[in-house]
Amino acid sequence: MFHLTATLAAFLACGAVASRQRKPLRFALAVGSLCVVALLLDQVAYYRWHQRVERLVSALQQDIESGSPAASNAPAEPDAQRGAVPVTIGFPALTQPVIPDGMMNTSR
Repeated sequence: MFHLTATLAAFLACGAVASRQRKPLRFALAVGSLCVVALLLDQVAYYRWHQRVERLVSALQQDIESGSPAASNAPAEPDAQRGAVPVTIGFPALTQPVIPDGMMNTSR
């Protein structure tokens, strides 16, 4: 799939270079080539991410099947049931719980 996408991007780029006299066609082919390159980069990033997640899931499955002590140390209930969970929104230093507007009890 990666080879097909790269070939399509190359053909579109060559078409853009070859059509020197027709500016709208050249522009359309160049934009199409850039879009296909962006799609190719997205496919490669997803493929690498999927491999990492697959390795993580298979390692966790092996740990669970083997009765690893790491699996038995996991908390019995999720964090959301124990109270507020620190949430980071774009900044790693922000560790205060995020409370949506309207959820604050301002009456005392």
